[in-house]
Amino acid sequence: MSVWVTALLMSKAFPHGPLAAGMAVETIRRAMPVLAVAVTVIAIGIIASLPLLNDWKRHICNWVLRLLPSVMAVVAGSVITIIACFVSIMGAQAGNPLTNAAYSHLSRVSVDSIIVIDQPWQRSARMGYDFMARCTLVSVRHNGVEAFAQLAVRLFVQGDVSNLERGGSYAMSGMLERSGWNDDEPWISATIESGQVDDASSMDKAAGHDDTHGTDTSAISEGPIAVRSPPLHWRAVDAMHRSFARVVGGLSDQGRLLVTGLTLGTDTEMQLGISEDDDIPPIDENYVQRSKDQFKAAGIIHLMAVSGSHFMLIPMICRWVRAIFRLPRSVIALVHGCFAIALSGMVFPSDSVLRAASTTAGIGSLTMLVGRRGQSVHQLCVVIAFALIVHPPLARSYGFALSCAAVLGIGLWSGRLTAWLRSVMPLGMAEAIAVTVSAQALTLPIQVLLQPEITVLSIPANLVVAPFTAVATICGLLALLVSWCAPQLGWPLVWMASCATAIIDRCAAMFAEIEWSTLPWARGIPGAAFVLFAEVIFVACFVGVRRFIVAFRRTRNPVEWEFGELHGVHHEASRLDSMRLWWASTMSLIDLHGSPGLSRSRGVNTFRAKHDVQR
Repeated sequence: MSVWVTALLMSKAFPHGPLAAGMAVETIRRAMPVLAVAVTVIAIGIIASLPLLNDWKRHICNWVLRLLPSVMAVVAGSVITIIACFVSIMGAQAGNPLTNAAYSHLSRVSVDSIIVIDQPWQRSARMGYDFMARCTLVSVRHNGVEAFAQLAVRLFVQGDVSNLERGGSYAMSGMLERSGWNDDEPWISATIESGQVDDASSMDKAAGHDDTHGTDTSAISEGPIAVRSPPLHWRAVDAMHRSFARVVGGLSDQGRLLVTGLTLGTDTEMQLGISEDDDIPPIDENYVQRSKDQFKAAGIIHLMAVSGSHFMLIPMICRWVRAIFRLPRSVIALVHGCFAIALSGMVFPSDSVLRAASTTAGIGSLTMLVGRRGQSVHQLCVVIAFALIVHPPLARSYGFALSCAAVLGIGLWSGRLTAWLRSVMPLGMAEAIAVTVSAQALTLPIQVLLQPEITVLSIPANLVVAPFTAVATICGLLALLVSWCAPQLGWPLVWMASCATAIIDRCAAMFAEIEWSTLPWARGIPGAAFVLFAEVIFVACFVGVRRFIVAFRRTRNPVEWEFGELHGVHHEASRLDSMRLWWASTMSLIDLHGSPGLSRSRGVNTFRAKHDVQR
């Protein structure tokens, strides 16, 4: 939390360049010796005055001295965190060409740039352009002034982008401007008359250059120039996406939108390398907008983003592989990390994917390697700290905040809620309700910041669509893996995924049609604070009522409660206990998993079917 608040406050306090941040860092550096001397003098004074104090005053001073090392450690850690965030913000702002003296006074300027495409192409959300993608700006030139940077930008293109592949470097001319969506990503707008992409070597020869390692941005033509081809792994991912898109293209608009969304994690149509020759019509924009509105009203819009549910499949697969091939733990940890990295590269990149991939591929594989049980809350804290120090703009990302809040809520409360609900309902239903409620508890204030309304039916909607979401996700991922080599196998998988998403779509429409499915709420920070306050009051009332019931039962049966506290925890009988006992006895007598001649032993436990039959 301290790292997050520091990154957020520093980015808000120093938005105009690294000079002010550098001055603040220098001020902190100069103040550190003064603070150290002051703390040392206070400690020496307290120690010297101990014999002159009374007993209770001496006790207080001893308590202060015991806490002093811990306080100093917390202060030192906070100072180091602040300095690290300062350095990261300074580097990010120094690499922003819009903070350069040549560009700071311009709001829209024509530039020649070299960019690296980091995302698959999507349908543009900006009027006047066909496609958009997030890219990395490598260099920019304007009026003979060239600046080098590593800055995330959003590229808007009007024209054909089938030859602009993910992972490739391209030089093109466009308009550089500040973002109109109140974020830190500048915009580059370009127009491509044709899908032809020139080669950098041919352009260098035409311009009279022999060096083929770089491209002179002053000699850029109107069309894009391929500076560097995509790496091999991005070519493989692009081929898989292209094959998957061709297979999904045979579905209806519902299947094309929702199967792609649940599999790859995007809420709009992705242009996965399909050219005009494939003869696949675009999805109806009215249907896309209507589906997004229905999913938001039902509270299940998070299904269209890749999160921890996709990466939870990896530990399960690793357990199967280890059980089948009897592999050592170190090999399974390596396989676990490779699977997580591969999955993060195949899905649509986002902030939630960054959080899930970092937790699974990094700390999850490390805990598996050392043989320790994973601790979700501690892992999340480590990932958040490193992610915000390396990339401070994540502190203002709603997607990253929603993902972290959901994981934090599940890690804190899902286990306790499951144990409490276990006595009144089956285990599977109890786990589903506990996970949904725990995630909604912390994400609801952030959702109010995005949209001033509360989805009343989000919990039942998530419970209803949960099994169909699992089927659609697994079938979609399997289709993505096999479509590039066997499209005939990919088609049945995407068809089954489409059947599951059709049910999800119908459920979203049904929940959204209810008039009271959404509750209007206050906007901004006051609305989020009021939601958090209401949740705290609700939990306090629930705990108070439960404690009152427990106290009332103690007064009714004091002897039973007294001996119950001495000998163990009081057992509250459930209505399902008799059914569970009957089912366990019946299954042990029927013995569906064995035969009269089969016996299996594990340690001292030996099962003999013949003895059970004779008995």
